[in-house]
Amino acid sequence: MPGFGRASGFIGLFAPAGTPAPMVKKFSQEVAAILTTPAAQAAASTLTSAIAYEDDATFARFLAAESVKWKQALSSVDLGQ
Repeated sequence: MPGFGRASGFIGLFAPAGTPAPMVKKFSQEVAAILTTPAAQAAASTLTSAIAYEDDATFARFLAAESVKWKQALSSVDLGQ
């Protein structure tokens, strides 16, 4: 699609709606710490991927922007119906 180029993938972790914010923050901090370990770095390299950690608030903003972008893209697709 024009303007979209090659989309990169991402992996994210999600908590159920209503999870208390302090718990989400704690979980996010623990994930960040794990991702800095040599074992996590080595595992990522075997998948030819790079670790690019984003905290919970930054990742939420990223997901919101991606949702808008892809909703617009999908609404412009003619499915032949």
